[in-house]
Amino acid sequence: MNTETYNEIFGDSDTIDPSDDALEHHGTKGQKWGVRKYQNEDGSLTALGKIRYGSPGGSKRYKKDVAESRSKGLEKAQQERAKKSAVRKKYEETGNVQYILENQKYFTTEEINKAASRLASVNNLSKQRREQVARGSAWVNTIVGYGEAAIKVYNTVDQGSKIVSQILGEPQADTKGNKNNNDKKKENQK
Repeated sequence: MNTETYNEIFGDSDTIDPSDDALEHHGTKGQKWGVRKYQNEDGSLTALGKIRYGSPGGSKRYKKDVAESRSKGLEKAQQERAKKSAVRKKYEETGNVQYILENQKYFTTEEINKAASRLASVNNLSKQRREQVARGSAWVNTIVGYGEAAIKVYNTVDQGSKIVSQILGEPQADTKGNKNNNDKKKENQK
């Protein structure tokens, strides 16, 4: 459009610049150049194109494929829901916190955090119990050691008293203070 025609149609050219009134179009946002929704690169129609433009046989096959994929998706979703239900039910029955941590995708973040906190508490208590058992075991071992030492002292004293009795020629007494059978026979003979 030249300036003379523009001025004749729109009036004074001082107020409007004829170069600014051009209509420009840069395509649809997100659209790829040369990509068609219902058409392949070679010009043939896609499955959606056949349905849209009414190609014979296209809609039946497409609908069958869609129905199959939807039914497979529904089956998979139903299986997933059933597994989730079974996992949750098993947890409720057993109360095993480790079960939640092994099957995290079936529980909420809050449930997982509670389980982790509980497991940490259980582990802490177990550690404390092990420490208490270790202390008790050490105490028992100390007492047993004292007992063994006392038995060794007693046996040593007993053996020493037997040796002294033999040297002195005195009749030997057993550990209870009783005389031996040989000594009793000697006394009976007198």
